[in-house]
Amino acid sequence: MEMSKSQKTKTKLAHALKILMLDMPFDKISVTKICDQAQVHRKTFYYHFKDKYDLVNWIYDSEVAQFALLDEGSEDPEAGLHYFQAICHYLYDNRAFYHKALQIEGQNSFLDHFYSLTRPLVRKRLAQLMGKSQIDDFTTDFFTDAIVAALENWLLSKQPMPAEEFIHRILSIIHTSAETIAALDRRYGDDLVDFA
Repeated sequence: MEMSKSQKTKTKLAHALKILMLDMPFDKISVTKICDQAQVHRKTFYYHFKDKYDLVNWIYDSEVAQFALLDEGSEDPEAGLHYFQAICHYLYDNRAFYHKALQIEGQNSFLDHFYSLTRPLVRKRLAQLMGKSQIDDFTTDFFTDAIVAALENWLLSKQPMPAEEFIHRILSIIHTSAETIAALDRRYGDDLVDFA
Protein backbone atom coordinates (compact mmCIF):
# COMPACT_ATOMS: atom_id res chain seq x y z
CA MET A 1 0.00 0.00 0.00
CA GLU A 2 1.44 3.35 -1.05
CA MET A 3 2.07 6.02 1.59
CA SER A 4 0.03 9.21 1.57
CA LYS A 5 1.78 12.55 1.02
CA SER A 6 1.37 13.32 4.73
CA GLN A 7 2.88 9.98 5.71
CA LYS A 8 5.82 10.52 3.34
CA THR A 9 6.51 13.95 4.86
CA LYS A 10 6.35 12.60 8.42
CA THR A 11 8.65 9.73 7.48
CA LYS A 12 11.09 12.16 5.86
CA LEU A 13 11.17 14.30 9.02
CA ALA A 14 11.61 11.18 11.17
CA HIS A 15 14.52 10.01 9.04
CA ALA A 16 16.11 13.46 9.29
CA LEU A 17 15.84 13.44 13.09
CA LYS A 18 17.34 9.95 13.30
CA ILE A 19 20.32 11.07 11.21
CA LEU A 20 20.87 14.15 13.35
CA MET A 21 20.63 12.12 16.57
CA LEU A 22 23.51 9.92 15.45
CA ASP A 23 25.93 12.79 16.00
CA MET A 24 24.14 15.37 18.15
CA PRO A 25 22.51 15.46 21.58
CA PHE A 26 18.75 15.88 21.30
CA ASP A 27 18.77 19.19 23.16
CA LYS A 28 21.07 20.66 20.48
CA ILE A 29 18.75 19.66 17.64
CA SER A 30 16.32 22.38 16.61
CA VAL A 31 13.25 22.14 14.43
CA THR A 32 15.15 24.27 11.89
CA LYS A 33 17.95 21.67 11.76
CA ILE A 34 15.44 18.87 11.30
CA CYS A 35 13.75 20.78 8.48
CA ASP A 36 17.07 21.60 6.80
CA GLN A 37 18.10 17.95 6.97
CA ALA A 38 14.73 16.82 5.57
CA GLN A 39 14.56 19.70 3.06
CA VAL A 40 11.13 20.64 4.39
CA HIS A 41 9.76 24.06 5.42
CA ARG A 42 9.29 24.80 9.15
CA LYS A 43 5.62 25.51 8.45
CA THR A 44 5.28 21.98 7.08
CA PHE A 45 6.89 20.56 10.22
CA TYR A 46 4.40 22.36 12.47
CA TYR A 47 1.52 21.23 10.30
CA HIS A 48 2.37 17.63 11.26
CA PHE A 49 3.99 17.90 14.71
CA LYS A 50 3.68 20.13 17.78
CA ASP A 51 7.43 20.01 18.45
CA LYS A 52 10.47 17.77 18.15
CA TYR A 53 9.30 15.71 21.17
CA ASP A 54 6.11 14.93 19.32
CA LEU A 55 8.18 13.72 16.37
CA VAL A 56 10.21 11.35 18.58
CA ASN A 57 7.01 9.88 20.01
CA TRP A 58 5.50 9.57 16.51
CA ILE A 59 8.55 7.60 15.37
CA TYR A 60 7.93 5.02 18.09
CA ASP A 61 4.16 4.94 17.58
CA SER A 62 4.35 4.55 13.80
CA GLU A 63 7.11 1.95 13.84
CA VAL A 64 5.61 -0.29 16.53
CA ALA A 65 2.16 -0.14 14.92
CA GLN A 66 3.25 -3.13 12.85
CA PHE A 67 3.31 -5.25 16.02
CA ALA A 68 -0.17 -4.25 17.22
CA LEU A 69 -1.79 -7.19 15.44
CA LEU A 70 0.22 -9.55 17.65
CA ASP A 71 -1.69 -8.35 20.70
CA GLU A 72 -4.75 -6.41 19.60
CA GLY A 73 -7.99 -7.89 20.81
CA SER A 74 -6.38 -11.17 21.79
CA GLU A 75 -7.31 -12.86 25.05
CA ASP A 76 -4.46 -15.36 24.65
CA PRO A 77 -1.61 -14.67 27.14
CA GLU A 78 0.80 -15.96 24.46
CA ALA A 79 -0.13 -12.95 22.31
CA GLY A 80 1.21 -10.61 24.99
CA LEU A 81 4.46 -12.57 25.08
CA HIS A 82 4.86 -12.36 21.28
CA TYR A 83 4.17 -8.62 21.42
CA PHE A 84 6.78 -8.15 24.16
CA GLN A 85 9.34 -10.16 22.18
CA ALA A 86 8.66 -8.14 19.01
CA ILE A 87 9.02 -4.83 20.89
CA CYS A 88 12.30 -5.97 22.48
CA HIS A 89 13.73 -6.95 19.09
CA TYR A 90 12.59 -3.65 17.58
CA LEU A 91 14.13 -1.61 20.43
CA TYR A 92 17.38 -3.56 20.19
CA ASP A 93 17.59 -3.16 16.40
CA ASN A 94 17.07 0.60 16.88
CA ARG A 95 19.07 0.87 20.11
CA ALA A 96 21.28 3.79 18.97
CA PHE A 97 18.18 5.96 18.50
CA TYR A 98 16.38 4.80 21.66
CA HIS A 99 19.53 5.08 23.77
CA LYS A 100 19.34 8.82 23.07
CA ALA A 101 15.54 9.06 23.07
CA LEU A 102 15.37 7.64 26.60
CA GLN A 103 17.67 10.40 27.84
CA ILE A 104 15.34 13.18 26.68
CA GLU A 105 14.08 15.15 29.66
CA GLY A 106 10.99 17.29 30.11
CA GLN A 107 7.26 16.86 30.36
CA ASN A 108 7.01 15.57 26.77
CA SER A 109 9.86 13.10 27.16
CA PHE A 110 9.88 9.84 25.27
CA LEU A 111 10.12 7.89 28.53
CA ASP A 112 6.82 9.42 29.74
CA HIS A 113 5.21 8.61 26.42
CA PHE A 114 6.55 5.05 26.47
CA TYR A 115 5.25 4.56 30.02
CA SER A 116 1.80 5.85 29.10
CA LEU A 117 1.58 3.36 26.22
CA THR A 118 2.95 0.44 28.23
CA ARG A 119 0.68 0.84 31.26
CA PRO A 120 -2.65 -0.14 29.62
CA LEU A 121 -1.01 -3.15 27.96
CA VAL A 122 0.35 -4.31 31.31
CA ARG A 123 -3.04 -3.79 32.95
CA LYS A 124 -4.77 -5.83 30.24
CA ARG A 125 -2.36 -8.74 30.59
CA LEU A 126 -2.48 -8.69 34.39
CA ALA A 127 -6.28 -8.76 34.28
CA GLN A 128 -6.12 -11.86 32.07
CA LEU A 129 -3.64 -13.60 34.34
CA MET A 130 -4.95 -12.54 37.76
CA GLY A 131 -8.58 -11.62 37.13
CA LYS A 132 -9.95 -8.11 36.73
CA SER A 133 -11.01 -7.83 40.36
CA GLN A 134 -7.37 -8.28 41.45
CA ILE A 135 -6.00 -5.42 39.34
CA ASP A 136 -5.87 -1.95 40.82
CA ASP A 137 -3.66 1.07 40.11
CA PHE A 138 -1.02 0.01 42.63
CA THR A 139 -0.60 -3.42 41.00
CA THR A 140 -0.58 -1.95 37.49
CA ASP A 141 1.98 0.70 38.42
CA PHE A 142 4.19 -1.83 40.21
CA PHE A 143 4.49 -4.08 37.16
CA THR A 144 4.65 -1.21 34.65
CA ASP A 145 7.45 0.43 36.64
CA ALA A 146 9.38 -2.85 36.67
CA ILE A 147 9.01 -3.50 32.94
CA VAL A 148 9.76 0.06 31.83
CA ALA A 149 12.76 0.34 34.20
CA ALA A 150 14.15 -2.99 32.94
CA LEU A 151 13.83 -1.88 29.31
CA GLU A 152 15.30 1.54 30.08
CA ASN A 153 18.31 0.13 31.96
CA TRP A 154 18.91 -2.39 29.19
CA LEU A 155 18.88 0.18 26.38
CA LEU A 156 20.91 2.75 28.32
CA SER A 157 23.73 0.31 29.07
CA LYS A 158 26.93 0.76 27.05
CA GLN A 159 26.70 -2.70 25.52
CA PRO A 160 23.07 -3.92 25.68
CA MET A 161 22.82 -7.68 25.66
CA PRO A 162 21.14 -9.11 22.55
CA ALA A 163 17.33 -9.05 22.58
CA GLU A 164 17.03 -12.84 22.86
CA GLU A 165 19.21 -12.88 25.98
CA PHE A 166 17.31 -9.97 27.54
CA ILE A 167 13.95 -11.65 26.87
CA HIS A 168 15.22 -14.97 28.25
CA ARG A 169 16.51 -13.34 31.43
CA ILE A 170 13.30 -11.36 32.03
CA LEU A 171 11.12 -14.45 31.52
CA SER A 172 13.44 -16.52 33.70
CA ILE A 173 13.19 -13.97 36.54
CA ILE A 174 9.39 -13.89 36.25
CA HIS A 175 9.15 -17.69 36.16
CA THR A 176 11.49 -18.20 39.13
CA SER A 177 9.74 -15.48 41.15
CA ALA A 178 6.31 -16.98 40.43
CA GLU A 179 7.50 -20.45 41.47
CA THR A 180 9.08 -19.09 44.67
CA ILE A 181 5.95 -17.13 45.60
CA ALA A 182 3.75 -20.16 44.88
CA ALA A 183 5.98 -22.36 47.08
CA LEU A 184 5.91 -19.81 49.90
CA ASP A 185 2.15 -19.51 49.56
CA ARG A 186 1.73 -23.30 49.76
CA ARG A 187 3.95 -23.41 52.85
CA TYR A 188 2.69 -20.36 54.76
CA GLY A 189 -0.66 -19.49 53.13
CA ASP A 190 -2.33 -16.49 54.74
CA ASP A 191 0.51 -16.28 57.29
CA LEU A 192 2.78 -15.03 54.49
CA VAL A 193 0.56 -11.98 53.90
CA ASP A 194 0.27 -11.38 57.66
CA PHE A 195 4.05 -11.64 58.02
CA ALA A 196 4.61 -9.03 55.30
